[in-house]
Amino acid sequence: MPLSKVVRKKYQEVGPRTSEPKQEEKPFALALGGLAGNNAHGAGVIEALYRHGKKPKLITCTSGQIRYVHAYLSGLKPGSTLNPYTLLSKHFETAQPFSDFIDPNLNFKLMTWPMQQIRPSVPEFGRDIASNMARSMRDFLRAPATFSMWKEFYRMMPARSLVSQDKILHPDLFKQISDLFNDDSEKGHGIGIIFNAYDFVEGLEYVFMNRKAADLTGHAFGTKSNSREWVRYEAITPDAVRDALRLYEYGFDLPGNLIDGAYLRGIILNEIPHSGNGIKSIVVGRPLTSRWLGDAPSSLTELRDMQTEVNFHGSYLGEKGHIKLINQLIASSQPAPPPDGATHIEFYEVEMDRQRGWWEYVLECEDVFNSAFHHTVIKVVPYV
Repeated sequence: MPLSKVVRKKYQEVGPRTSEPKQEEKPFALALGGLAGNNAHGAGVIEALYRHGKKPKLITCTSGQIRYVHAYLSGLKPGSTLNPYTLLSKHFETAQPFSDFIDPNLNFKLMTWPMQQIRPSVPEFGRDIASNMARSMRDFLRAPATFSMWKEFYRMMPARSLVSQDKILHPDLFKQISDLFNDDSEKGHGIGIIFNAYDFVEGLEYVFMNRKAADLTGHAFGTKSNSREWVRYEAITPDAVRDALRLYEYGFDLPGNLIDGAYLRGIILNEIPHSGNGIKSIVVGRPLTSRWLGDAPSSLTELRDMQTEVNFHGSYLGEKGHIKLINQLIASSQPAPPPDGATHIEFYEVEMDRQRGWWEYVLECEDVFNSAFHHTVIKVVPYV
């Protein structure tokens, strides 16, 4: 049976900013999960908070949400032309000018790939195929008795399918993001910022944070987690930003072993609760629905979509469950007393309200932005 997507209603268009409301810091943290073409969801959440003057003490973000947090921090400066809405609008203008019609936009990306921020690895394809064929030949010569032509056929397709153009189109982007994230003094934006990257060779997660975030979470640069020995805490640098935006699809021939941390932990929660930091609630921008909407997958692309969603749910539910357990211990002291200094944390979740397919991960959607914005206004703004 083919997948029947659940199509949600269209929400009123948000439109560009028309004012610069005074921002008042509130005792909440904002946790944004990045996921390709669903990044418009987090952009809608953070833009709604700005337009209602709700400033978080701490922001955690992964993957492409790093770009929207950078746009949000830029937009805190009076007169700035960069903010989550304008960043998304620029994406529509330069990468998908055909409104919501998916196929023309996909074709446009392929036709204009040299100018795209992330382009298909067309020039590299032949070289990657040749490299894989050479590997297969070496395996055959090394052990012809166990060589499988059928398996090798499936190993021919290169791992690399995309190439980042950031360094070509925006050579100073990583430094600009790093510098702004670290501008966390009272004269700067004053917000703690956290994001992550994953070392797939050593099996370590690197959690990068500015000085304000280190103070709020109690983690010093150069240290590791006391309870999770695979987690390392480091300062934010341009290289950290670059690594945190490195996708599987870029292949593995680039220097270093760090890749996008969202593959390991799509939404960062564990570091937020800390005795005395004043954070009483967490607003979560979940870039997926909490359940599968529509018929079960019947094609390979639908199956890949389901696998992606399940993978991104796992770590989030584990960390949310840990915080909920502490809340239970605070409320009842059962089955044990809560840790010293533990604080009840309230959750305000804004999750995706529609099932987007595998191909939609390539493209952003203004309806997703508008939906997230209005859901945040209703479900979050009155309570934080």
